[in-house]
Amino acid sequence: MYRILFSLLLVFMIAGCSDDSGGSGSSSGESTLNIGYNAQPNTIDPHISNTATTTDVSRNIFEQLLSFDENNEVAPLLAESYEISEDGKDVTFKLRKDVKFHNGNEMTADDVVASMERWRSLNGKAIAYLSNSEFVKEDEDTVVLHMDKPLTIVKYILAMSSNFGAIMPKEVIEAADPATGVKEYIGTGPFKFVEWKQDQHIKLAKNEEYTSPSGEASGLVGKREPLVDTIYFHIVKDASTRAAGMQTGEYDLATQILTDNIEQLKTDSNLELHLDPASFLTSVFNKKKGLFTDQKAREAVNLAVNKEEIMTAAYTSDEYYDLEHGLMSENYPAWHNSPLFSVWAAVNRITREGKVLGPEQRCDVITALKSMTIYGAVLNFDEENSGSIEVGKRADFAVLEEDPTSIDPKGIKDIKVLSTFIDGIPVYGQQKIAAT
Repeated sequence: MYRILFSLLLVFMIAGCSDDSGGSGSSSGESTLNIGYNAQPNTIDPHISNTATTTDVSRNIFEQLLSFDENNEVAPLLAESYEISEDGKDVTFKLRKDVKFHNGNEMTADDVVASMERWRSLNGKAIAYLSNSEFVKEDEDTVVLHMDKPLTIVKYILAMSSNFGAIMPKEVIEAADPATGVKEYIGTGPFKFVEWKQDQHIKLAKNEEYTSPSGEASGLVGKREPLVDTIYFHIVKDASTRAAGMQTGEYDLATQILTDNIEQLKTDSNLELHLDPASFLTSVFNKKKGLFTDQKAREAVNLAVNKEEIMTAAYTSDEYYDLEHGLMSENYPAWHNSPLFSVWAAVNRITREGKVLGPEQRCDVITALKSMTIYGAVLNFDEENSGSIEVGKRADFAVLEEDPTSIDPKGIKDIKVLSTFIDGIPVYGQQKIAAT
């Protein structure tokens, strides 16, 4: 039997682990997954915490309306489906039927509204973007998010994997303490909360009445099945102790293994090493004042710094890091290979100088626009001629007043593009369009 070792960050999806590759047997015939976990959560209530420790545990107990598949695309989880209105102001969720909470009660639209309204008041992104919005019950199987203005990234906010919109019983939400969170950990997930012994362990048990979503398992959506009877998150803060516990068989899985321990553990044929992205090192320039207002100065630093040397000093080997031109690595294929990123890279410098794009670049821009749901935008310029986009207002864009998918790239004669990021999501607006 192989035990699983994770270096850097373990993104848990315990419900998808196979019984013969992770669970330890017991005298009663039940299977138990023992995890040597690196830290104790401050809470298991995902509405009030965005820490990885809260997420790793709570994701097994709670579920949300939307989540991400293996390509980081948004897909339904507790929702059967979702639809964004033509004006971009409403998101309608059709709820899955016959989903039960761990207390045996069926999930209702009232539970969803209570949960999402609480989450909306506590999640940082929701406070920033959805403060004037509201989740309302349309009927027993339908919940609608009404927004005061369109929001291109709303589905990504709703599918956030940390500090996520966990659906809980309405009565649990109403009894929650504003400071310390819910008093009971009752969700719809594949595992139930059993006990939490501070600084010792958190115990979860298989949800025998779990109702899995349909479809092939992909990332955090699709078929989910609890294949072990019990999970123990053993709180083991010392990395060497976790590593030793893997070798003795005390733990079936351990997180945050230090690179100093990895080489030794590699020699153990009973252990399997898994590496996942955990964090990033980056340089941030002050572009408002000083030397680095000059793009050439920033480019000079980029050329002069030996990035491989720095990363090797930090992580000991190139086996434990990746160098990327942006924040989205190959581990996020939906973004890393997105035409939006290639267009941003192609036009960013050109638009700084106010140049008109050539024919090939115009085609790339239209390809990007076709993948967006923005039918209109207003450009705002600052002194440096870098721009921002106020999404959702229809103005000055005769072509974009219609569905962008109807645009023929060959019909575009003259186009200037301004690129920007809204909360990490690249968005494009057109400054001038003239069709032939």
